[in-house]
Amino acid sequence: MRKLKCILLLSAFTLGSSFVHAQDNAALLDILVKKKVISDQEAEEVRADLVKEYTAVPAGKINISAPVKELRIYGDTRLRYEYRGAKSETNSNDSVEADRFRYRLRIGMDLKLTEDWFVGVRVETASGGRSTNVTMGPNGNGSGGSTTGPWNKSNNSIYLGQAYVKNSSLPWLTVIGGRMPNPLVTSPMVWDPDINPEGFAQQLKYSFGPFESSEKPSADGKGTVAASEPSPLTLDIFGNFGEFVYDSGYKQNSFGSATPSYNDIFLIALQSGAKLNFDKSTSLQVAPTLYLYTSTKTTDYVGAANVYSGAPGGNQYGINDLEILDIPVEFDWTMAGLPFRLFGEFADNLQAAERAKQAETVATVKAAKIGGQNIAWQAGLGINKIKKKGDWELMGYWQTSEQYSLDTNLIDDDVFDSHLNTQGPVVKAGYALTDAVSLSLSYNYGMIIDNKLGTGGYAGLNGATSNPATKSYNLIQMDLNVKF
Repeated sequence: MRKLKCILLLSAFTLGSSFVHAQDNAALLDILVKKKVISDQEAEEVRADLVKEYTAVPAGKINISAPVKELRIYGDTRLRYEYRGAKSETNSNDSVEADRFRYRLRIGMDLKLTEDWFVGVRVETASGGRSTNVTMGPNGNGSGGSTTGPWNKSNNSIYLGQAYVKNSSLPWLTVIGGRMPNPLVTSPMVWDPDINPEGFAQQLKYSFGPFESSEKPSADGKGTVAASEPSPLTLDIFGNFGEFVYDSGYKQNSFGSATPSYNDIFLIALQSGAKLNFDKSTSLQVAPTLYLYTSTKTTDYVGAANVYSGAPGGNQYGINDLEILDIPVEFDWTMAGLPFRLFGEFADNLQAAERAKQAETVATVKAAKIGGQNIAWQAGLGINKIKKKGDWELMGYWQTSEQYSLDTNLIDDDVFDSHLNTQGPVVKAGYALTDAVSLSLSYNYGMIIDNKLGTGGYAGLNGATSNPATKSYNLIQMDLNVKF
């Protein structure tokens, strides 16, 4: 009789919702066992009966398979006005400008499965690795003379942005495989936030504390007494490791000498770090990272023509001679009731000298005896965060990215148009109109560091290889963001 009453109670509870939440049933059963309404054995029998009862849901009802413990559907859309403008270093009268109205849509689904397995899927607009934006009206006569007419949908495809499997059976280890959100602690200086790397990753974390103090100063300051409360100080030690498939060689060995063979290229990320939490709102985090490329031979990445030179008009996106040490640092605290964030990052390409030799093969560059250019760094301050209606945020920083310091294929194209040999200020501001809708404004101004070298990246307004160096660069973005 107790078992029957329990089933009726749980059935009444779950039928009140369109979704059958297994975790809600489990919580209720645990309470009934704790209150000694039913025994452990009876609770297990009830669970089995409920699985049978809800396996066949009437037509028109949503049915979630038994292994799914929790389902979360989320997404966002954004409307953007964007202006980009650049001036040539070699010709003061030469410039390029573009203003665009753009939008994006991203819809994701997270599935928490039994036995600590997790599946993440996200679809999104735009095919580029560093952008989910779609430009309005790209198919009319104003864009390359297309005759397809306005408002056709050739530029409006939906792509798979994320598809990954994750396991966290061990409390200190998470293993991920597939096309995943970036598992590393990093910034747009090194990684564009829109990039979802493909491959494998492991995340380790272990926490220490709170640390107890055995004694503290006495009230008169002349001795010590036993501490009554533990210190709020805690320490998180973590390691993030990635084996990302940077470029698939397709054929490692081919029939016939005329057919080239390429090696698979992996980007290996080795990150270890620590976060010292002084209290709930004050912390210091450091996360040194080493990036290694398993193969950077010129014949391995899109052919022998793609040797990085860094010279004006030369190749700006080859990955030969890259071995980057990156150290992001962040200090968070609260002051006057507002959260503050002081952040910085330092990156050094340990193979920059070899990378520079490619530029020195160009006569005009060699004559200038160009060297160095191996460092990238940023430093800035953020105030407040947007979490709910009425919240605002403000952030500003300075960034310097020298010509041989970083991988041009990964850096954010919304900062200096993904150009290296560029430095300048970046400012961003935002305000929440509702809990789901916010406005944001960002601006950055880039200036060339050394006018004997190029400034091109693989993407961008000024092109990848053939265009001259950019003397200065302006970018303005105004966004309406909607999250759901």
